[in-house]
Amino acid sequence: MRGYALPVYVLCAALFTALYFQQPINAPGISLENLTAFRGATPYQYRVLTPILARMTQAVLPLPLLSIYIALTFAFALGLFVAWRAYLQPYFGESAAVYATAMLYPLLWNYTIAGSIRYPWDIPAIFFFVLGVALIQREQWQLYYLAFFLACLNRETSCFLILAFALLNWRRCPARWLMWNIVAQGALWLGVKVFLTRLFLHNPGEKVFENKLASNLAFVQSALLHPLESWDWMLLTFGWMAILIALGWRTLPTDLKRLLLIVPPFLFGMALVGDFGQIRIHNELVPILLAPALWSIKQGTLRWRRAKAASPLNCG
Repeated sequence: MRGYALPVYVLCAALFTALYFQQPINAPGISLENLTAFRGATPYQYRVLTPILARMTQAVLPLPLLSIYIALTFAFALGLFVAWRAYLQPYFGESAAVYATAMLYPLLWNYTIAGSIRYPWDIPAIFFFVLGVALIQREQWQLYYLAFFLACLNRETSCFLILAFALLNWRRCPARWLMWNIVAQGALWLGVKVFLTRLFLHNPGEKVFENKLASNLAFVQSALLHPLESWDWMLLTFGWMAILIALGWRTLPTDLKRLLLIVPPFLFGMALVGDFGQIRIHNELVPILLAPALWSIKQGTLRWRRAKAASPLNCG
């Protein structure tokens, strides 16, 4: 698939984008028009990267705003497939190009079929996390900091790239170097957050975050009390990935295991500020869980092929 990877990724990104925009990106206070004019409600307006890109594009090409956001979503989706291939390459080698197409499943299921709410920063959030990890793997620090800065402008969950940076470099780099880089990234993230908070101080909405802990606890309680009503939702989103990870845990590469340590603090953070009923909020968990799940599939396929080759039916 090596020579055909990019055309296939283009088709995957186009399919996803077409289905994604079957429903509008629109909610009270955060329409595309309000976001692009920087009049949207906070904390949503703090996610300024795509509105800035939309304004810049419209200044050059006077296209309808919806068309611009469709083009941006396609571009980020295509970039995601390319970056995802790079993310997988250290573990899958040349077959990474094929396994990268598996990203289409969570995009379609989590963001179109199982999700009814569309926000322009969701797909870029996955893209920047995947790109950031790929750059960490290759120790391309200048590009990493650029990607991290853009991620900070896109969504607050960019802070989990700092944790990925720490986990992937733990005991592999000098402790002082690692500490200073963690501090520098934390300061950059906080500086962007403070600047945007002050910039949109007079916009309507919450100024720091929306506290969703009570509603999320009620959601979890309901899921535990009525598991048969939500098993399909849980299984088809991240549940199947968790099962495959458990089955293949023994052979998982160390880096994929380290990245899984992000899951508990991520879920805790989303319990405070997100809405568990919206599967789209768990953007960064998509690559964190999908990569080891695909590794388990790869190992299972290899075992099946070895067993088939060793079978007496294949002799003679």
